[in-house]
Amino acid sequence: MAALISGRNCLRLIHMKNTCLRNVMTLYGISPFMMVCQPLPMSPRTMRARKLMFQKNGLMMYSFSNAFMRRALEGTERENMIPWFIGYNVIVCCEDNKIDLFMKLVQKMPEIIPLGGLMNNKLLSRPDLEKIRKLPNIETLRGELVSILSQSAGRETHRLLGSHQQTLSTNLTQLVKQSHEDSSGKTDNDDKDE
Repeated sequence: MAALISGRNCLRLIHMKNTCLRNVMTLYGISPFMMVCQPLPMSPRTMRARKLMFQKNGLMMYSFSNAFMRRALEGTERENMIPWFIGYNVIVCCEDNKIDLFMKLVQKMPEIIPLGGLMNNKLLSRPDLEKIRKLPNIETLRGELVSILSQSAGRETHRLLGSHQQTLSTNLTQLVKQSHEDSSGKTDNDDKDE
């Protein structure tokens, strides 16, 4: 009887492990933004407060065992993340790339140390995260590009239109001079003939 009970518990445990593994695989499949952090020792209350702070800003913090994480990553395109899962780690995920917000929050949390992350299927180390954080927003860069292009296009258009106007006025001036010369030349010749 004891063997049967332990067998049921074992099956239940295997089912829970497989469910957890499916959850991790789903998480990896949908999240283009994933940061691996190492939390320093802190009270459960502080850990809960940090998790809520991430959630309030649209980021989700998960904690899975490293064995599950390594198993979930094996044989996938994200297999290079396995070395980060040695000690106790947490994962911060989001469906959007909120690296600037993530780094601002982590600066306020000395207990959580970012090890690296994955953004748009590219592995990033902590120095890479700092470099990307310093870059301006994509909307700002697009606005600057549009203004630069429109300024240069505007100057070029003005120059081209102005050059055509100058050429036209020069040609008209020459035509008027020629017509005056022709008319004055004809009147002089007409006077000489008479």
